[in-house]
Amino acid sequence: MSCLPMPDLPPHPSVSASTRATYSNSYLAYVVSVLFLMNVINYMDRSIIGVLVESIKADLKLSDTQIGLLSGVAFALIYATAGLFIARVSDLHDRRIIMSGAVVIWSAMTAATGLVSSFWQFFLARMSVGIGESGAIPTANAMLADYFAPHRRPLAIGIVTAGAFFGILAGSLLGGYVGEIHGWRAAFIIAALPGFPLAALIFFTVRDPPRGNSDGFARYEYTSMAASILTLLGNRTYVLFVASGAMLTFLMFGLAGWFPAFLMRVHGLSQSASGLYFGLALGLGTAGGMIGGGYISSILAGRSLRWLTLMPVLLSLSLLPLFELAIFAPQASMALIFLSVASALCGASYGPVLAAMQTVISPSMRATGAGLSGLVVSSVGLGIAPLIVGMLSDAFQGSLGSGPGLQRALAFSALASLAASICLYWADRSFKRGFMMAGKPGKCSKAEPLGLEEA
Repeated sequence: MSCLPMPDLPPHPSVSASTRATYSNSYLAYVVSVLFLMNVINYMDRSIIGVLVESIKADLKLSDTQIGLLSGVAFALIYATAGLFIARVSDLHDRRIIMSGAVVIWSAMTAATGLVSSFWQFFLARMSVGIGESGAIPTANAMLADYFAPHRRPLAIGIVTAGAFFGILAGSLLGGYVGEIHGWRAAFIIAALPGFPLAALIFFTVRDPPRGNSDGFARYEYTSMAASILTLLGNRTYVLFVASGAMLTFLMFGLAGWFPAFLMRVHGLSQSASGLYFGLALGLGTAGGMIGGGYISSILAGRSLRWLTLMPVLLSLSLLPLFELAIFAPQASMALIFLSVASALCGASYGPVLAAMQTVISPSMRATGAGLSGLVVSSVGLGIAPLIVGMLSDAFQGSLGSGPGLQRALAFSALASLAASICLYWADRSFKRGFMMAGKPGKCSKAEPLGLEEA
């Protein structure tokens, strides 16, 4: 991380040098790399189902609505609820242990998915994967916020979050290739294997930084879970960030989760070709957007933290036309190009939004805040979105056919981009008012926490 052109923030006057942990740039780069790898495997295991949909549907004789339940609700139902409680435990205990344990659980359950023989067995296996994966992202984001100063967080969080889309790429490639040759069951089992050595790497080599360390508050102030949740829900800025994240996730996983099937039904691609091209378009597009957007927003936030929210607002305005162009493009190549560009701009919004969210949360409840956000985002983006697309697809198939029905369903679902823009606009206004209430112009010059605007 030494290439970043942003200096560390000075410690808060109330914190002495002996209580504030310091880390070398090489170690910080190592932590980001390990958490990036964790997110790659996380999303590979959760998203591999997308490219295997047609094989699973034929083997288990399922409808699109049932597929939507398996790819969305089954995972998100437990992911969202368990995530909040695991995040609260992360605020109280060693986050290194929680993350390594989470990796072991979701890897074992991913392997178990390859052994199911019915819809309900599949449903329970996906729920179990959600239990494990719910302990990863909130914990990782909270740790990164304690490792990096506010204006350096967008790039660090952006790099780690970009791992999600390299994971989608890996899942698409692995699922497409292994699924076509050895079947969908083998694909799940093979995808589970890398998680076990990764869990050992996290447990033995990653340190848990003191809460509030990067803000100069290297101490922990206990609050009950109920009090923390009430405080977060009373923070209007935080609530708007959560709503924005839910809409962005709806777009990325509601639409993108069905895109491999869309490419096969509408454009006639094979399962392996669909997995390869979709994985490259979505994975590289979004990952590039997250890293590039994180880097640019880190530079801009070094001048004014307002850019953490203003940049996503501007980027979101182009999402609806780009997604609709991808859905109605006459050729698969054009559809993939528009999907890649839309994914890049959507991804460029993630890092700044997540960094801004962590900035307005007290250090003593960062994992809880990320967990509560995950509950809402997962319920809407990972649970409801795939189900809505599946139900709309089933409804349109009667009059339009399988391919055009799914195409129409995706086109309607893309309207969520308008809601994303509206939420981001109000989040930006609320974030700006937070600076004004704190008597600051938004310049990143102190380690003091931002004033939180109450609802």
